[in-house]
Amino acid sequence: MYQLLAFAVSLLLLSASPALGCNKHSDCSDGDPCTIDSCDPVSRTCRHSAAIDGTRCNDGDACTQSDTCAGGRCVGGNPIVCAAEDQCHVGVCDPNTGRCSNAALPDGTACDDGDACTQTDTCQAGDCTGSNPVVCVPIDACHVAGTCDPATGVCSNPSKDPVVCAPVDQCAMAGTCNPATGLCVTPPKPDGSPCDTGSRIACSVPDSCQGGTCVEGGGGDRDGDHICDADDNCPDYANDDQGDLDHDGIGDVCDGNDAKLIVTSLYIRGSRRTGKYGSIGAKGKFLIEPASPTQSFDSRGGIIARVTDDLALDQTARWEDAECRSLGRSIACGEGKEPFQVKFSAASSDPDV
Repeated sequence: MYQLLAFAVSLLLLSASPALGCNKHSDCSDGDPCTIDSCDPVSRTCRHSAAIDGTRCNDGDACTQSDTCAGGRCVGGNPIVCAAEDQCHVGVCDPNTGRCSNAALPDGTACDDGDACTQTDTCQAGDCTGSNPVVCVPIDACHVAGTCDPATGVCSNPSKDPVVCAPVDQCAMAGTCNPATGLCVTPPKPDGSPCDTGSRIACSVPDSCQGGTCVEGGGGDRDGDHICDADDNCPDYANDDQGDLDHDGIGDVCDGNDAKLIVTSLYIRGSRRTGKYGSIGAKGKFLIEPASPTQSFDSRGGIIARVTDDLALDQTARWEDAECRSLGRSIACGEGKEPFQVKFSAASSDPDV
């Protein structure tokens, strides 16, 4: 009776739960192939030591093909290599299935489109796209723009055909290229060839080429009155109205015979002040043409008087219109202005012109 009870108790301890202590090694299994599970018969506790390195295991990653234990841990090896279909994609392995896919790289990722004539290549939506192309330009006037070699990125340099250079300006003719220097030689047009300086000066003589340069017709306009010197009746003094009282072809502004005084009386008197001042008075007749609608003697535009003598004590005086006033049949200028005060009176009859 006592022996049967003791056997029953012993059987209960041998099949006891690991939570109450282990009875055998299988009670300590943790399901990890990289550990060796054992039960300490004395303490009835489980022990887990590292399995031998190289023991086969499964790391749960379908992208590793050879999994082995190392230091008690399952380590994946021999990974599946997913090749990228091109430089703008990347191969990716799915750890759940072990299958490869190709994902596009981000836009702007650097790549090479294989064309040396595109200087900036980037991935765009999975395609390598070239930009910033090499621009080919002529190296000189004897060549034309070439084409870029996609293998080298170097431009060709074809010669002109025919080798003719365009005129450099309106006074040059079409020329030819000098292959030795690459320079274009354009001979000048013959002197007298028509051209246009753009000066807009009125002239009966047109602008023309002289020595390969376009020059203003009629010798230019040195007095700046927009009438060329060849047509200007007074080229040294501006006179755009071209006034010529005596019709001798010399403009009034520079003609000493226009409005020339026919002296009828002359007097000299000293100044009431001390010093070198005095006055000379001259009376006479002026050459005028009052009947002409375009010629008249008045102060509009001012009056210039030049007085010359044999001693070369020449004097020139000018009175602006504001300094003159009309006195009926005469004009007085410079009143109160020394040393020049004048009064011009109309003649009683017109002299012959």
